[in-house]
Amino acid sequence: DSYIFGEYKLGGIYRISSGGKGCDFDECKVPKSPFEDTQVEFSDATATVAMMFGPYNRNNGPPTKALFFLTRGAGRGSNEKARPEGLVRISYNGVAKVANDRPVAAINADIRIGFNPLTVEFDGTASTDPDGVDGSLKFAWDFDGDGKIDATSAKPSFIYKEPGVFTARLTVTDAGDATDTTSVDITVDNSPPTPIIST
Repeated sequence: DSYIFGEYKLGGIYRISSGGKGCDFDECKVPKSPFEDTQVEFSDATATVAMMFGPYNRNNGPPTKALFFLTRGAGRGSNEKARPEGLVRISYNGVAKVANDRPVAAINADIRIGFNPLTVEFDGTASTDPDGVDGSLKFAWDFDGDGKIDATSAKPSFIYKEPGVFTARLTVTDAGDATDTTSVDITVDNSPPTPIIST
């Protein structure tokens, strides 16, 4: 963690970090901030009057923050070097990697056991994206476990025409290409046993 501050008399923006070398002002220079080079790009000499972080949206991209500071120009009759004055913005122009949480796949099936031909209505709309963009999820269904994609809609149906136990798998993919897979077994031409209690 660091404390960033602007210096009015000497000019510049500086950073103090915990655990750094301790010194008195008269004995060593104040550690310069990584913002310094970017600051010079906007202004070759700066007397910082006020500064704060504020919202910034570069080229209609995702919202982020920038450092804004107000500078003082040279006064009339002053021997100081002419200084630009006004509001200056320092922002990061690169591409920051944003963590993407994996989505959570969920399957609902209206029936799981029955006789062929067995029509099963599947529903994957309970799948969620922790990043809050559930509408961007992509669906890939494999109804019979052969490894091939049988459907890509959120609520497909499938007719099982052969007896057996089939594993229906759903893989959901979010906008950041993170995936999650879940499955459910469908039993065809079989029925659950009926328990009998003898007294």
